[in-house]
Amino acid sequence: MPGSVTAGPVNSSVGHTSSNMQEAATTTWKKRIDRPLGVYLITIYDFLVVGLIPLLTFVLFVRNSDTEMSLPATMLSVGLYIVVMAFSVWACVGDNIGRWLLLSAVTLTAVMWIVNAVFILSNMDLPSGEKPSVIGFISRGVMALALNWWYFNRKTTVAYYKRDAPAG
Repeated sequence: MPGSVTAGPVNSSVGHTSSNMQEAATTTWKKRIDRPLGVYLITIYDFLVVGLIPLLTFVLFVRNSDTEMSLPATMLSVGLYIVVMAFSVWACVGDNIGRWLLLSAVTLTAVMWIVNAVFILSNMDLPSGEKPSVIGFISRGVMALALNWWYFNRKTTVAYYKRDAPAG
């Protein structure tokens, strides 16, 4: 018909072509695929070994102990373990701020373990059977520090966390 306009396929997204939408979907999909396996492993390790297991151990110790713990020390310990678990989830999602916050929380937790263990070894008379468990806190703290700082500062891991950062 003269004067009639023939319309092509209608796209419900105003201003977007179907190829742009496919590219956006592909880009989003690629970002999910690009996450290194180590990010899952280290954040799960931090959640369990630096957060959940020490929290449960601490709660069981406090419940079954005759010694009274100070409220600030208890709140600091429990709060730090919960913060490590929260930041490990945040870092697992892929946020760079979450990575730095997890590194700082793991560092504080490991330093707390090491300082407390050194204090216990130097100031208390422990039965010989308890010394290896106290020394275990030192080795766990050093291992958590070394593993986290090494992995989260690797070139490929940093590139993953900075993938959305504006160039400049």
